[in-house]
Amino acid sequence: MRMCVRGASKKRRSSNDEHAVKETKQVFVGGLSYDATEDDVKAFFSDCGDIAEINLERRPDGKLQGYGHVTFVTDDGATAALAKSGQDLLGRWVKVNAVHHNSKPANCNTLFVGTDSEKYSLRCL
Repeated sequence: MRMCVRGASKKRRSSNDEHAVKETKQVFVGGLSYDATEDDVKAFFSDCGDIAEINLERRPDGKLQGYGHVTFVTDDGATAALAKSGQDLLGRWVKVNAVHHNSKPANCNTLFVGTDSEKYSLRCL
């Protein structure tokens, strides 16, 4: 019999995570089973608070990619959801992280366009 212990080295929630969920009320959920449905995710987070929206990312053929975003009605719901990281959903340990929206610096006037191998910088003159 194989036994796994999870959570011994769990990352401590940072104040940045708590600030991010207060701002967005949204969490990233990764490691989802490809068989998971929105109802499964809703039931998993039901004890955290009311959910405004669930967005599970899908491939063009409609199959689940294994991750998504959950937006809560309140920031308290999103904060409570962070504590569920590492718990089991349909036989998989899911990751729950705060969503950090990147904002450009105030003096930024650069736009990067291109592929991974080549990037071009366009600047306003």
